[in-house]
Amino acid sequence: MFIKNHFFLEIFIALRYLRGHSRLTLLNTGTRLSLIFMSLMVFIMVVVLSVFNGFQAEVKRSLWNSGYHITISPS
Repeated sequence: MFIKNHFFLEIFIALRYLRGHSRLTLLNTGTRLSLIFMSLMVFIMVVVLSVFNGFQAEVKRSLWNSGYHITISPS
């Protein structure tokens, strides 16, 4: 019983925070800024991971195509 009431309290607080101070605006300034920064960080993370994966593939390709580093031949 306590968990059910606690869940509805959290939902109520979250909805009040998202709704903002006035009825005309859906999201207040703090909420808008946090959404913008979160989306910006996700975008930056996707770009960095894609660049890193491309760089890693290029390094593997260049190392494997360059040949052997040590050659052992019978004397």
